[in-house]
Amino acid sequence: MKDKITAIIYGSNDCGHCLATKKFLENKGVKVIFKEIENDKVLNEAKGIYKELCEKKGICNIVVPIVKIKNEIVVGFDREKLDKIISSEEQ
Repeated sequence: MKDKITAIIYGSNDCGHCLATKKFLENKGVKVIFKEIENDKVLNEAKGIYKELCEKKGICNIVVPIVKIKNEIVVGFDREKLDKIISSEEQ
């Protein structure tokens, strides 16, 4: 039996896309850790991810949610990409 997939969402409780992403992943059976960016420590973590995305992939706009799932990072609520990652065999 496969281990349950865990996703970390960096977002805000005031963000509709963040909450929709959380619900979407939970409905897919993914364990979700929601990190509120209003917290300074979490915000600094998120900024580190944005810096890496900007340097490596040219994605420099600050957008929430950021989802870390398996070995991937998804920016925004991208159902298609999340579905693809969830259904891939790689953990």
